[in-house]
Amino acid sequence: MLKNLLLKTIPYLLSVIGGITLFLISLDKVRDPNVSGLIDNIAASLLSIPLVFLLYDYTNYRISRQVNRSLASNISDKLNSVILNMVFFLRHSLGLKVNVRLEAFNKLQDWSLKKISSRLKITRSEINNLRAYRYEIDEIIYHASKGNVLTGEQEQILSSLSREISHLMTEHNFRRDKTIVAKHVKNIISKIVEWQDVTASEPIGVENNVSEDSPDDL
Repeated sequence: MLKNLLLKTIPYLLSVIGGITLFLISLDKVRDPNVSGLIDNIAASLLSIPLVFLLYDYTNYRISRQVNRSLASNISDKLNSVILNMVFFLRHSLGLKVNVRLEAFNKLQDWSLKKISSRLKITRSEINNLRAYRYEIDEIIYHASKGNVLTGEQEQILSSLSREISHLMTEHNFRRDKTIVAKHVKNIISKIVEWQDVTASEPIGVENNVSEDSPDDL
């Protein structure tokens, strides 16, 4: 960082030094008023260049910072919505009839593939919803990469989540191996829990007026 800072300041320093040098030369060495005025103008321009660029960089930094904040807020809202919809999908397809808290949702990771495959029921409309969720996640990753909004770990989790959704749809639509479908469902659950851990966000799908899920539902 120090090396980059020094490299960036070198042109500004040279411009200032050149402006001061020309100004001193015009004072001591140049007798012709016209030439002296021309040199003074050049010196003034050299001295003003760093100020202009510094103001430009600062303004650009402030604007970019505000844009990134707005982008981050927008992406955060979209991600919360997609993740919540994914939880609702899993809750419904696994036959959970109550609102799922994060603690209860985490327990789904302990379900066996056999239990998942026996409880799992995915309708055609839910497959269409999954396709829309995957598209939204891919769009979020694309736009977030432009503003460096997400960390590398967050992008990796979202990419893995999108890939698992794609594998789930392919397996469900064509091969129809219930065990493999259950495996992808379990991987999706793990990625959602991992996402919540990484972002340290509030529990998803929380209903404060609803009691914890009963053991029968889990």
